[in-house]
Amino acid sequence: MINPPQPYMIEKHTQVPLGLLYLSAVLKRDGRVREVKVIDLSADSMEEATLKIQNNHSWDVCGFTSTTLDYFMTLKIMKALKLSLENTLFITGGSHSSACPSEVGKDGWDAVFEGESDLSILKFIGDFTAGKKNTKIYKSERVEDLDLLPYPDRDALSWLGGKVLASGNERSINIIASRACPRKCIFCAGGAIWGRRVRWRSPEAVADEIRYCVKKYNVKIFRFSDDNMIGNKKWTRIFCDLIKPLGIIWRMSVRVDDADYETLCLLREAGCVELGLGIESFDPNVLKVLNKQTTLDQSLAAVENSFKADIGARLLMMINTPGETYKYTVDQNIKCLESLKGKFVYLSIKPLVPFPGTDIWNNPEQFGVSIKTRDFSQYNMWMYHLGKNGRKKHTEESILRIHSMSEKQQKENFNRMLQYTETLPETQRG
Repeated sequence: MINPPQPYMIEKHTQVPLGLLYLSAVLKRDGRVREVKVIDLSADSMEEATLKIQNNHSWDVCGFTSTTLDYFMTLKIMKALKLSLENTLFITGGSHSSACPSEVGKDGWDAVFEGESDLSILKFIGDFTAGKKNTKIYKSERVEDLDLLPYPDRDALSWLGGKVLASGNERSINIIASRACPRKCIFCAGGAIWGRRVRWRSPEAVADEIRYCVKKYNVKIFRFSDDNMIGNKKWTRIFCDLIKPLGIIWRMSVRVDDADYETLCLLREAGCVELGLGIESFDPNVLKVLNKQTTLDQSLAAVENSFKADIGARLLMMINTPGETYKYTVDQNIKCLESLKGKFVYLSIKPLVPFPGTDIWNNPEQFGVSIKTRDFSQYNMWMYHLGKNGRKKHTEESILRIHSMSEKQQKENFNRMLQYTETLPETQRG
């Protein structure tokens, strides 16, 4: 199973491919597969990736996880490998195939996995051992009791995860406590993978996994990858009580409407040192069009509450979005950011990119925008990327065309927001 090269990657080894590590653990527990190997290609070029796969193993089945951003490269690698690995089956899963399985199924894959695959991968193994090798789309089967899953196969990788800002320590572990988010932001494709009904691991099971990782890997820094971890306040209270004695530090991302001061104090007492706050924009009209179901006041309060609770706030924002207004949106963003100076530790602003499986992809005109190209090789979520010489290059064009502004005005908004971020220390922006 393979984690593909990442286009425009700025920092490698930030997040482990947790989905692949779960699949590896599920397959090893099942026992029908002779050997399972996970190869990380995230820091490789296409040529390096292809050679690594060819030289690494004798493959019966070669599986790739893929987002929309890296799908074009994944597809190229698969087609190149098919020429030399004639007896190998090639399968794919991940967010891109979950969002558009029928389209991916036409690209020459031997099997395509839609949605979470912990159960459907076992059906594939049954078909494979029975000699059934026709192209097939394996539909998502929800794991209702997440406590029944094995721990991710972290031993399959030579690295654990990226740094947490507040620690400066690069040894950390990714972990997840729940699947799905009930909200319907127009830019999020999470529903295509997990559905909209949140399923929770028990707080006791998550605490047990943390204890296991502390003992086995001698790591006390954790990064939660959940979409909406503190949406269940009862669960949060129990979890915090369980892990408070462990002396770990951890970070996660939350919605601003869940970030009340009382809850954040519980988190801090239990070791939470960093929050990613889904601000998106300080422009109320943008929030409305994005269907964030949050308000400006809630965003401002979330940052203030994080600061008072002594938790470092990472502000997660977007530019070039539906609902954006020439000058006003950027003026409003800068005004609010200036008012919060000294109360957040990091500002991340990215251009909004429409992905398959989202409302904005399916109905862009409904939100006052059009999609300039559906060529995924042109997609980039960063305000900048790495050029061939390794230096940062600014992103020049947005994938979205906002109808309420001229292209010149839209680009001016982008550049003004970029210029503002560059007034911050480099350690506080991205």
